[in-house]
Formats: sequence, C-alpha cells, structure tokens
Amino acid sequence: MKEMPCSIRALFLLSVFALNAFSQTADMDTAKVPVIVNVAATVSILPPAGYEDGVGDMRTLMANKTDTLVIILGKTQASYISQKQANSSVLVKSFAGKIFLDLPTPLYKNAEISLYKLNGKRVLYSKASIYNAANTISSSDIPVGAYLLSVAGVNGNSFTARYVHSGGKLNINVTFGGENAKSASPLRKEGDNAVAWTITATATASGYTPVSYEFSPEKGTNPVQNITLVPSQNDVGFVPEELGIGVGATTSEVRFAWYSDTGSVNNKSFVRIFNASNNNIVSTDSGEARAASPTKKLYHKVAVGNLTPNTEYKYSVSNNKTDWSRKYNFKTPGTGAFSFAAAGDMHQGYVPEQDNNNNNNVGRERAIDGWKLTMEKIAARNVNFVASVGDHIDTAKIDELYKPFFDPPQMQSIPFAVAMGNHDIDSLFVYHFNLPNTTDKKLILSYSPFKWYGSYWYLYNNALFVVLNTGAYLIQSDKLKEAQNHVVYFDTIMTRAKNAHAGKYDWLIVQHHKSTQSVGAHALDEEIQLFKQAGFETLMDEHKVDLVFAGHDHIYVRTKPMKDGRAVTSGGTVYLTLPTASYTKFYPETESLAKKDYVAKYKTNNWRGWPGYAIFNVNGKNISTKIYNYDDKGGADVALDSLSLSK
Repeated sequence: MKEMPCSIRALFLLSVFALNAFSQTADMDTAKVPVIVNVAATVSILPPAGYEDGVGDMRTLMANKTDTLVIILGKTQASYISQKQANSSVLVKSFAGKIFLDLPTPLYKNAEISLYKLNGKRVLYSKASIYNAANTISSSDIPVGAYLLSVAGVNGNSFTARYVHSGGKLNINVTFGGENAKSASPLRKEGDNAVAWTITATATASGYTPVSYEFSPEKGTNPVQNITLVPSQNDVGFVPEELGIGVGATTSEVRFAWYSDTGSVNNKSFVRIFNASNNNIVSTDSGEARAASPTKKLYHKVAVGNLTPNTEYKYSVSNNKTDWSRKYNFKTPGTGAFSFAAAGDMHQGYVPEQDNNNNNNVGRERAIDGWKLTMEKIAARNVNFVASVGDHIDTAKIDELYKPFFDPPQMQSIPFAVAMGNHDIDSLFVYHFNLPNTTDKKLILSYSPFKWYGSYWYLYNNALFVVLNTGAYLIQSDKLKEAQNHVVYFDTIMTRAKNAHAGKYDWLIVQHHKSTQSVGAHALDEEIQLFKQAGFETLMDEHKVDLVFAGHDHIYVRTKPMKDGRAVTSGGTVYLTLPTASYTKFYPETESLAKKDYVAKYKTNNWRGWPGYAIFNVNGKNISTKIYNYDDKGGADVALDSLSLSK
C-alpha cells in the first residue's frame, strides 16, 4: 500500500467508526471468511494497525464449529487518494454521523460537496459558499458502509477523504477560513471491484497462546480458516491422559483422577494448587497410584481440601513430583447461591446397529461431537459443577472410550459428579473417577460387587446430593430379593449422608441412572419394575427427597410432586428423566405411561433427535430449573421445560 506523506496525512482528523452489524447492501464489496477454531475462542479479522482500509469483524466462536465472519474489503490507498490536498488549512473531522469541513476561502469559496460509494456512484451532492450564513448539507438515510468524501473548489482545486458511516442521518457542516490553497487534480472514479488488502486474523482463549497471522481475502466466500490454539507458554508441561476434576465431600474439596503409562517413574500422584491471580503455590497434595489392569497403565487419584470459597485457582498434576503437567483452571463456589448442570447418557464410542426402521443410525462421531458441544453450552452458563446420570461410555470394558469423554477441555476445569450407568459397569469406572464418601474403597475387579460400588454423597452449600448406583444389573436367581438388598443399602447410604450433615442443608437431591418414573422404552424393564417393587420410591418418600433426576431412557420426562405413587399438591418428590447429551439412542414413549396423570411434561426424540441438558439454580430455599435442547448443527438452545421449587 502506498502511504501519503506525513505532512499530507496530518491535514485530516478523520474518525472511523466500526459497524455494529454487517448486513451490507448488495453493491458493497464484502468478503465472507469461514473460521474453525479448536477451542472456544474470540476471533477477529481486522485491518493491520495503522490501516484505514476496510471494516473487520469480531466474535466469540464455539470449538470445532464453523462460523462465518463478514468484512468490508478495502481499497489500496492509491485508488482513492489520487489528489494532493489543497493546503494545510483544510480540516476534516467526523463523529456520530457528522462531518465538519473547514475550507480555505479563496480556492473553495464556491465548493461542490460530493459523497461517493466505493464503486464510484455518487449518493450525495450539494454546494457550499462563503456568501451563505450557514452551510449544512444533510441526508436522512445514508446506508451503513465506507464512502469517499470529495470537495471541489475553483481553478481545479479538490481533495478526497475516506469516511465510514454507521448508517442513518448524515450532516456535513462547512465553514471557511483557510488561505493560500494549492491546486489538485479532480477526483478519479474507482473501479467496480475492491482491491484485496492484507488483514490480520487473531484468535484468543484463556489459557492458550494467541494465534495471529495475515492473509488477503477476496470478494465473496473465502476458503475456511482453520485455527489451532495450544496451551500458553505459561502453562508448559505434559498433558495427562484422561484427566478429570470431580466434586469433593464439600465445596472446600475437589478431587482429581488421571492415567499414565506404567513404570517406576510414574508410580506417585501429586497435585499442586496455585493462586490464579499470582501463580503462588497454595499446596502440594499426594494421593494413590495403582495399576489399572488390564490396560497396562496406572491410575492416579488425589483429593485436595481446605480450599477458600469463591476463589480462582490453577492446578498441575505430577506422576513423580518432578515432571509437572500444564496448569488448568478451576474456581470454588461462594457460600450462597450456586448453579449446576445435569446431563447423562453420553455413550462415547457408540456404534449403532441399524434397526428395521433405521432409527438408531447415529454414529460414533455424532456421539463425540454432541458431548463436546453439550459441555461447551454448559460451560457458557457458568455452572459450578456438572451432575451426571450415568452411561458415560457405550462399552464398559473398552478403556479408550473414556478418552473422548474426557476430551472436552471443560472436563479439566468444571468439577464432575459422576453416577454409574449400566454401560459403565467395569473396574475402569473405578479407575477413572475419584468419589468422595464411598463406603467401599477397595478396587473391585470381579463383576457382582459393583452393585455396591458407586453410591456416595456430597454436600454442596445448602444442598445434600446422594448418588445411588442403580446401574448395576440384577444377576442373582432371586432378583426381587437382590433388588430389596439394594434398596436396604441405599437406605444406609442416605441415612449416613443425612446424619453427617444434619442441619446443614435445605435440599435433599438424589441422582442415579435407571429412572423409575419415565415414559420411555426402558420404563417397563424388569429391573426397573423390581426396583420399584422393592421400595425404591417408598425410600424417597421416607427420606423426604425433594428432587430425583436420572437417565437411561434418552427422553425427557418430568413428574408432578409425588408421594405413595400419586401426585400431591404439597411436599412430595419431583422425578426428572434427562435426555441424552450426545445424539445417541433416541427412544419412543410408552403410550400407556405417558397418559399417567402424574406426568407433567415429556418429550420424545426420533433418530434425529436433539441432545439436552438441565441447568439448576439453587438460591437459598428456591430452586429454578430449565431443561434445554439444541439442534444437530449446534444451534441456539431451546428451553424445553422449566421448573421452580420452594421451601
């Protein structure tokens, strides 16, 4: 680009205003630039510093989803600054739809004022004269865009200046006063096509090194710009395998679990906590490391307590206290109101078997993409943690399926409260999750004892959460007796949880996997009916549980408050069944169950159904909940249902 001499550039004080929207008219020269970034990031496409050409775009993009930035292409400066300026007394200023011209009297005493589009079409013309007391040129509706302002005087004197208008009314105010103007050549019409100019694309995200590079877009649709961000240099270190952060026994504790290769150099477990504001080390805690047979790897678990409320931290993990991972962020909640998300049935690794109606033709990649997008949407709502209803992977004994489950970066920053689903039943579940308040901490490798593992509790401010393992299959010959033994054990867990935190909570919430109050395809399964017959819902009544949420059926169901199997007008337990969080296995309703008078809301999904999740806001003795769906292109959330509970 050819630069004007500084002496000439100093003649103009021109304020260029950015556009708030980019719905340009058809005759503007625009470029559409599709962009994909690997993590949620802010992406801008702007002219390089010092350029006055073109108008850029900036927006926040979701990870791995294409969005299109729209920009107004600039001209090379030589194509529209083709004249020498008249003299140093010429002054051009602009702001908020107003242009002020101070012209040298002798050479511009009868000035012709024109405003041109970049393609040379004139949209405004008038005259200003020293013989008029006031010279104001107005137009009520100048479209948004970039323009050339031309002023022609006597004896061929003229000059041009670039002006960007934000749309609507424009006033040009002209005064006279300058002397000794020099001649200049007339305005030269520009070509119809914009000249490609060099722009700078920049992507930024917290914890990642910004990416910035230059390229020259063309008018129309441009090739996709794939931008990859990597962890920032402040967080240099190895990337742990399948790292997750989990809820602790209370909000002052968080729990970590990850994998590593076998070997004596990796047989320890440490977590170092940093103050996020100054990177000072707060604590270094140790934990356990054991063989994750049969994967020939080690699992690592560390619990960190005594954390300060409402504080931003960073953490790093180590397998040997010498080599440390990159740093990850997390934040503890305040002592009052909080929010959490509920989601489940991610089924990572799901490969459908095509049925007669082609209803389950979803695919492994859709399961992975759906879970990533769900976590992005949950994170955008600034929740304090995520509560699961199980079935995180599709095949319990395939360890590599946990990788896409832990891949979303939010899994390393937002604590996760896991529940065991029937597709999770294997020792791999034990290795991957670090649960608080478990009654049996042994590493259980045989099948049947899993019916006792995975039940625990945690206190989150004024809400007591009890997680029950209803995912395990009933395998004994007397299945009803086995289901009854489960319920007795659940009673023990709930009693221990309530006794441990008596007087400290307002809300009692149960999360588990196999919904006993659904209208989906699983609702009449033998095991679910046996759990009900064994007294699962009676147990909820006896303990005065406020809210039970579960999954397993991949549809959404909400009951009215229930007690003794009936809807009640006061008290009672509300049962929620959550939809799948990742485009997998959409089941139809069972018509007879959907007609029950205690069913307040339900939504089924066909094979192209939408993933969903719930957001709960807990504020003292009030809970407000919204359940969201979103389409398979990652579109805007749809509020499927809402619920309010008060004490």
